[in-house]
Amino acid sequence: MATFARSATDASEQLNALFRTLNNQLATLESQSRGQFATAFAQVKNTVNTESANMNAALGAIAQSVGQAGANYTRSDEEMRGQMTSVENVTTGITSGLVR
Repeated sequence: MATFARSATDASEQLNALFRTLNNQLATLESQSRGQFATAFAQVKNTVNTESANMNAALGAIAQSVGQAGANYTRSDEEMRGQMTSVENVTTGITSGLVR
């Protein structure tokens, strides 16, 4: 689960880098655009930026949730192991008197 959480975080970081690069490369085109093209370009850019932010938020939430689930699983597994050890110790003590 920790690996998956890291993968989601890595994907988010890679997408952020990709969109930053894309925005930087399109800055020249945007600065030279006029009229209806400029309006349409700005609308598309805003939509892409909004969707990118939404996707990054979702990936961040997924990474956090999976990371927390992994931590909870590990803690639960350790607690169960401790309980099983206690049960084993009790049963060993009970049966040790029977063996001669």
